[in-house]
Amino acid sequence: MNGARRGKPALIAVDGVDATAVLAEARAALGTPGRGGISRWDASGVFQDLAVADAGAGAPSARTLLLLYAADLAFRLRWEIRPALAEGRAVIAAPYVETAIALGRSVGLKAGWLTALFRFAPRPAERRFVHPRHTRALTVKDGFVGFACDRMVIGPGIRTRRQITERTVAHLRRSAQGAIVLGELAQLRELERAQHEPVATILRAVLDVPEKWNGRASSPPPGSFRQPPGSPPDRRQ
Repeated sequence: MNGARRGKPALIAVDGVDATAVLAEARAALGTPGRGGISRWDASGVFQDLAVADAGAGAPSARTLLLLYAADLAFRLRWEIRPALAEGRAVIAAPYVETAIALGRSVGLKAGWLTALFRFAPRPAERRFVHPRHTRALTVKDGFVGFACDRMVIGPGIRTRRQITERTVAHLRRSAQGAIVLGELAQLRELERAQHEPVATILRAVLDVPEKWNGRASSPPPGSFRQPPGSPPDRRQ
């Protein structure tokens, strides 16, 4: 990507298990190609190397795959995302952090370990989530989640491909709900600053919550950078 500055830079994350849907959403988020570009997983080629490794290399664990994903993301930040942001461009990271974390949680990895692993990644200005239809999710074989399910060691009695995919989607749905809540809180904070009113006061006014619920009651009322890895050559598309 090259050219003149094109306005306010923005990092937008698009996460999901269906690589085709994630890429479509990333293109929609980008709008015109002149605005910026799309950073896709395996920009470093580490997973392409893994895809062609012989059987003697053995099957990687989920933890190993996530360490590789973090290394690839560091590469993307260094060579794709940060340079584009510095030029005033928009970058759509598809996928970004939430997909990897959801996969890790689906196979039983600790939330604390996953949070620490991806702590280096900057917070995106916007987070988008793509949730496939149930039948489509169970047949996903492309993208990072499909790649991982094809290759990683499944622990004893843990999960089948179907269970891993279902749980990954469930974790992503919870993350999406959390992103909505955080976005609404951010809007309240902006309103608080604009009106010089505490958030609690604004909430009571908007929701018409009686004063008796104010903490005293027991309960309240209710463009693309590079091609995807090989074999097949378009796994991420």
